[in-house]
Amino acid sequence: MVARLPGCRLAPAAIACVWACLCASPLAARADAPLVCMDPLASRPSQSGGFRLNFEDCSLANGPRGRTLDCTDPSLPTVMVASVVTPASYDSIIADLGYVDVFVGYDYGSMPPFWQFHTGGCAGAGRFSVSSDFTSYGLCSDLWHGLAATGYQYGGSAGPLPDGNRARIKWTSWIPPGIPVPIAAGAETYIARISLRQDHLSQCDGCSSWVCLVYVLQEFWLSDRTIVAVDGYDALTLNCGSGCPTPTRASSWGRVKSLYR
Repeated sequence: MVARLPGCRLAPAAIACVWACLCASPLAARADAPLVCMDPLASRPSQSGGFRLNFEDCSLANGPRGRTLDCTDPSLPTVMVASVVTPASYDSIIADLGYVDVFVGYDYGSMPPFWQFHTGGCAGAGRFSVSSDFTSYGLCSDLWHGLAATGYQYGGSAGPLPDGNRARIKWTSWIPPGIPVPIAAGAETYIARISLRQDHLSQCDGCSSWVCLVYVLQEFWLSDRTIVAVDGYDALTLNCGSGCPTPTRASSWGRVKSLYR
């Protein structure tokens, strides 16, 4: 059983960074590709529905929507926090599943070495982690209270390797079914903390490539085996500055995903 929450799937003109990836790919030449690339312009993707993706903390911290990596300092990590706002309350959550899609650079066919955080990649899986522990945070609600275990992967949409210049960060957190946790309607709630280390700067090129990170899926599994899927979308950019193309028209996120299949 799947219960879908109501909500806007995509705000108009909100997917500039995803369009930038399409414009740089062979898909841009397809007759059915619904976009025309413009001159590079600064873009700030906006959020839609119940999804929130931010640097360092939840959206109540009012942090920037984009940033530029310091590619001279190997000690600086990149930390992103995924959080959600649900329109309904649930009192029996025992697990979740979430995806953040990563689009890097203009070469559709390959992932820059710096962003190869998969097993066997230049950066390697050991420099990438996802945690559901927010016991040291306080701006937003804590779903798991440090009780959940979390499994994660940096790979492709259907396997352990990125798909060209696209990767998918997947995670699932869970607790014993006997101690389900609630989530309150309208309260922004921490879901996952994604950390990427950059101490491989000297070995792996591509730190300065532009990057789009798009929060595309969040599901909760309830103790009665119901799956609740939260509608929404949110995105962040890295290293865009004034160099990310913007589209002349926008479409639904489902439409964008269909072009990649």
